[in-house]
Amino acid sequence: MVLSGEGSDEVFGGYLYFHKAPNAKELHEETVRKLLALHMYDCARANKAMSAWGVEARVPFLDKKFLDVAMRINPQDKMCGNGKMEKHILRECFEAYLLQAWPGGRKSSSPMASVTVGSTP
Repeated sequence: MVLSGEGSDEVFGGYLYFHKAPNAKELHEETVRKLLALHMYDCARANKAMSAWGVEARVPFLDKKFLDVAMRINPQDKMCGNGKMEKHILRECFEAYLLQAWPGGRKSSSPMASVTVGSTP
């Protein structure tokens, strides 16, 4: 069993384009749109990838009780800027558990389309 981070970007505004949200209302509406489609893409991909290796993936950030609490957080508090980086609420909550070798690390994109499993160079 593996704990996966699916949902954390969508719930806490972790994608870099969330920086461009003009206001908290728009940010919240985009997080809801992303969450509604998550099961069709990211979760399906993670499930297939893990299943291929006989591993079960769990997605704690998509737990109903967790979402009930996280989606009640004021969207203004989730916004970046003024020295706050993406997912700053989540980073602060888990600060004691984050790798010290990578403090304040920024998210980098790693699209799955760029890698084909089992391909040869």
